[in-house]
Amino acid sequence: MRQARAREEEVRLEVEKRVKFKGTARIRLEQLYFPWKDGKELNEKNVNRLKAIFQQHGCRRLKVQHHVPAVIGERQLNDAIATAGISPRTLVSPPTVDGYPELVFPSRLECLHGRHRVQAGKEFLPTGDKWWTVDLYLTDTNQELKTCLIEEYSNEEKLGEGEIYRKIRQYHFQRNLSFENRWWARLTPHGRKNLKSLLHRRELTAGFDMLLDITGVWGAMKVSTLHKMIAMRCEEEILCYLDHIRTFFHKLFDGNQAALQKVDEFTVKALELTAPGNSTSDAETLRSQIRGGQIFGAFDDQEREHILTKLLLVDGLIPSLYTFFRDLQYLQSCVDCVKRLISPSPGQTLFNAMECAFTGINQRDGQVTLQIAESEFVNRPGTMADQVNLGYQQIHAYAMRNFLDMPKEPHGENIRAIPNKEADKGTLRKLAELAQCLGFESPEISVLKEYPYSTTMTATDTPSKPVLVTTGRGEIKSQRCGLPRKRTYAEDSGFLYLNTIYDSATERGEGLTSFFVRRSVFFAFYGRHPWNNVNSATFESSLPQQMGHNQAQGVSDHREEDINEILTSLDGTHNLAMIPHVLEQDASHQERLEQERRTQAQLSHERCEQQWRDQERLEREWQEQQERERQQQAERERQEQAAREAQEQAERERREQAERERQEEQERSNQTRIREAGNRGTQLDLGKLLTHSQDNTLLISSDNGKGLREKENREPEDTSNQDIAPTQQMEEDITSSTTPPQSTRNSTKVRIVFKIWESGHWRDNSDHLVDPSDTSEIKRVAKENMKKKIRLFDSNLRMLMPRDCFEAATTNGTNSIYLIPQASLNAISEIAATAPEIRNNLMSCEELGRKREAVDEISERHHVRKKQVV
Repeated sequence: MRQARAREEEVRLEVEKRVKFKGTARIRLEQLYFPWKDGKELNEKNVNRLKAIFQQHGCRRLKVQHHVPAVIGERQLNDAIATAGISPRTLVSPPTVDGYPELVFPSRLECLHGRHRVQAGKEFLPTGDKWWTVDLYLTDTNQELKTCLIEEYSNEEKLGEGEIYRKIRQYHFQRNLSFENRWWARLTPHGRKNLKSLLHRRELTAGFDMLLDITGVWGAMKVSTLHKMIAMRCEEEILCYLDHIRTFFHKLFDGNQAALQKVDEFTVKALELTAPGNSTSDAETLRSQIRGGQIFGAFDDQEREHILTKLLLVDGLIPSLYTFFRDLQYLQSCVDCVKRLISPSPGQTLFNAMECAFTGINQRDGQVTLQIAESEFVNRPGTMADQVNLGYQQIHAYAMRNFLDMPKEPHGENIRAIPNKEADKGTLRKLAELAQCLGFESPEISVLKEYPYSTTMTATDTPSKPVLVTTGRGEIKSQRCGLPRKRTYAEDSGFLYLNTIYDSATERGEGLTSFFVRRSVFFAFYGRHPWNNVNSATFESSLPQQMGHNQAQGVSDHREEDINEILTSLDGTHNLAMIPHVLEQDASHQERLEQERRTQAQLSHERCEQQWRDQERLEREWQEQQERERQQQAERERQEQAAREAQEQAERERREQAERERQEEQERSNQTRIREAGNRGTQLDLGKLLTHSQDNTLLISSDNGKGLREKENREPEDTSNQDIAPTQQMEEDITSSTTPPQSTRNSTKVRIVFKIWESGHWRDNSDHLVDPSDTSEIKRVAKENMKKKIRLFDSNLRMLMPRDCFEAATTNGTNSIYLIPQASLNAISEIAATAPEIRNNLMSCEELGRKREAVDEISERHHVRKKQVV
């Protein structure tokens, strides 16, 4: 069924292609135009690659696979043909010695594909030779054929996994199964397996699909590593990061779909991992690239200036799919630590498992426990949901501080004996105690709490405020994602607590610190909590809590610390009278930011809801279409089954009719032989018949002959009475000759003989007396011989199957089945020479059978006459 649809579509597109194709011509490069599509700009690496090929092997423009497809109006094409003084047939003819004819058009020609090879030709070819071979199609070509042409000619560069994913999802939503399958075929078997696993998880699929309208981010898509992402079982964190990417780009362009389509991969690579709102160095670099048109090249100057203004307000690192897959490595290290506390059930995410493990132990109603130092905690008002969410985040923050001391525990029995660093048991115990302190309980936590304390001294002082920006370049772009360096890991471990991570202060400087990077990654995976500053005055000091064997220290009043921090941050040119005004401005600014965040969150929520509704509608329509196709397929199968059954019934009836006709013919033949035998009997006198019977006894088997001789010995023949009533006896002979003997009529079994070819001749292998209504014995013997690699044949040396043996043996009258071993088939010509002998034996057997019948009849009448005489 699928092949039939593919063949029908292929024929339809090929017919359309032949109708719309108008020929091939040489076109000057300056007349070729490539419209903006799919956010793709020139890839300089690919252009340089093509130029290197031209330099080494020459620019080969006549090969069909190197042609550029273009569309043109029919009137415009006719005018160009007339100007060139050629006929339309010349365009569709093979190239001459001079190549294809050259056409000149008054306007530029819209090309469907080949941007990079044309650009490479412009830079490589000399001025007088700047042309390319173009395949011309009419502008009214339907979109489906245009798509086929684009994909047919798209061999100038290897397509990335992101482009393949976008095409698969695009054609899926368009319900174009044929084109979708074409793009599935471009993936490797491993890639197809990974993508199918992703599509089985609707939430993750929807998260990636939300980025489909941002064409420039898909160059870094990694279908080949999706299985690792799925195995982490961190759907909440992954969806938060993907939504972070979507929110940034949609906010940058105010959700304008047309603008999002114009963002190319080069622009996204220039933006990712920069923080123009925090780093003056990043801001200056982006400013020069934007105003110079190097990025956002599809926008005009005014639009680029507006984009730059918005970029300078961004707080944090700009995300992309490249940063997402790199940061997954960092998340994996932390997740491996957290999984020591809980084992998620099948189908359960890590957050769901921790949520189920939350019992509220050591928690106060309406209070949330927050860790602000290694052994120091504070409480603040919050709901049970806050206790779960912030507790989960604090456990991950602990993993971020200590993941080097808690490597993943090896699993399985066949672990190779290689030196691996073992997890520090004291660190694991502290993790378990922190989880229980935050309200979580599980068997794994109980086991970890039995581990011994670490002998390493840990800092108990409250950490100072970390620095977000610095002078100089700070962290370079390549170090702003993925796993941190060992030096920066040690420096940042003392600051990775929620009170420092959630500090809402926005700083600007020349470069970014490593803690700024860790903070941005944390927000990307876990989001920003509604509380702007965990150092706010709403916190209350908690009672000293036991954290391992270290006693918690008292906590100072954070309101006083905040005021002191504000006072010390003011330089000498400010007086104390400005403090209330500064605080009021800060509160107003924070209120505006909070209002903006709520508005954006509401808009984002509404957009997500609309997308979910659209997704559900499309899925519902797709399921209905699939159901209709299944029903149609089932109906077709039922009709085909009915047709097959009708055909089989007709074939059975034909065979039955043929069998009836054969039986009737056999019956008529038997009656004819009986009548002929009766006629022959009337012409023989009794003496000749007796003499003839005595001669024929030599042809009967030894057993039968012995039986007749025994009868003769028991009843000596009285020759004196042989002439009594000869006329009466002849009438009895005639009557008996037309009626089968009683013994023959009562016998219904048939003797079947198996003959085997050995040492150049046939010999009897076995014989069987078989009831025609039950031929299972013949089938069994035939199957046993086949298992011994012995083939079955009839008297004409035609190969038989076990089920056909009885019918073949009885139909040809031999009642014999011929066995030829597999090893003897090489001498088939010698065996075939015995076919006439087999047929002669058949005739002899038939004649012998008739003689036996005659002897039996004569013998029976002879004994009856003797009894009458006696």
